[in-house]
Amino acid sequence: MTSSRRTRLTGSTLLAAAVGLVVVLDTGVVPMPYSTPRAVSGAGGARPGATAAPAPTLTPTQPPEVRARDAAIARTLDAVTDAVRTGTPTAPLVARGETATARALKRFVENVRAVPGASAAVVWDRSVAEAVPLADDEVSLEIGVTSRVVAADPEAYDGVSVRLRRAGERWLLSGWDPVGGQAAQVPQTPFLLPLDVTGVRRPHVLVLASPRNGRLNERLAARAESAALRSRQVFPQPGWDGTAVVYAFTDTAFLDLAFGKAQAGPRDPYPYYWWTKDLYEMDARRTVVRVVLGAGYVLADGRDARSGLRQAIGLRAALATADGEVPAWLVDGMAEYVTTRTSAEVDADAALQERGLGDATWAAMRRGTWKPRLLRDWPGDETATERSLAADSAWLACVYAADRYGERRLQAAWDASAAASGGTLSHEEAAFEALGTTRKAFAAGLTTWGRRLVARSG
Repeated sequence: MTSSRRTRLTGSTLLAAAVGLVVVLDTGVVPMPYSTPRAVSGAGGARPGATAAPAPTLTPTQPPEVRARDAAIARTLDAVTDAVRTGTPTAPLVARGETATARALKRFVENVRAVPGASAAVVWDRSVAEAVPLADDEVSLEIGVTSRVVAADPEAYDGVSVRLRRAGERWLLSGWDPVGGQAAQVPQTPFLLPLDVTGVRRPHVLVLASPRNGRLNERLAARAESAALRSRQVFPQPGWDGTAVVYAFTDTAFLDLAFGKAQAGPRDPYPYYWWTKDLYEMDARRTVVRVVLGAGYVLADGRDARSGLRQAIGLRAALATADGEVPAWLVDGMAEYVTTRTSAEVDADAALQERGLGDATWAAMRRGTWKPRLLRDWPGDETATERSLAADSAWLACVYAADRYGERRLQAAWDASAAASGGTLSHEEAAFEALGTTRKAFAAGLTTWGRRLVARSG
């Protein structure tokens, strides 16, 4: 996982507040028990890309009444899949008086249908999960929901505990409980979470968001599309065409799950957490970039919101290797560098025009006193001025490296730093060795170059 920190826009440390959320696997997040990706072939089921639910195994040794019951249960579960595909009402599939189940099932179906191109289907494997009688007229069983939000995804599998009650010849749902509840991880597909979902799709980006933020979601999707395309242009990765999925909810139910209680929400003074996730087989292929955002990126329109989104997408999109113990300044700088390059070639002047610098950096540059603040690690607490100085220095360092040594050497510096472990060189020393310089010489060259760059800008 790559996560932001409370006091800056990006980082590579773990997000301690998300204990109920994140199980770390390399740079990604293992979604358990929600959304376990499965390798699949072909498509079908509810909507394009979903896998149809297999019919239950009805063995001749079962009593006729059990076979009849299971066949009726299967018809009800198949009808849920049909409702996802067609939008038919789900109320007739729910037992009388079960209002909570009716609401949960209706929300699930509507959430899938609200995301353009998404798919989902109900799966009941009778050979694995038999119906367990609770009383003469009610049973419980474990089913699965398979789903995708984009075609390049591995198929997600979510467990759901259900109950069904007999109503004449039919068996209707009397309980619908996603496995894991609030202790589960942020899922690959959020359809089973207790919140309303909408999707805003651009050619390469899908934003999963809170429906009430309509125009803000559109604005975020446009910015994410630009960031994804710029990232791919700078450091194209094999198999990645720019596809990105952005989780941009402002609901407390999601934010508490993703970032910790009362963090990154609308009432947080600094709601600019973010982290990224990969999924199992997708890690190696990097076919889809995933970014989870705090509420500030949706609700605000300041520099923190714009630059943080670029960093989040740029870091995950551009870098083929894990961030590991890469120095903080290189993580921050690379994340923004890839989304501020404005042309096919390195153009520091155009990049400066695109991004700008903080007031403290500008003032120091014009006084001729600026020196780069290249942090190896992120401090626990920083002032806004210190954050700005460090972020500017990190970005300028990467622009300088690309301008002075070339982008291939910049990528090599990242790879060498990420790979350094237990050897004679530190992670930072490995980066500078790949560039053919030292920290002292690099900082001196960056200082002179940076001051000249700002002087040219007028």
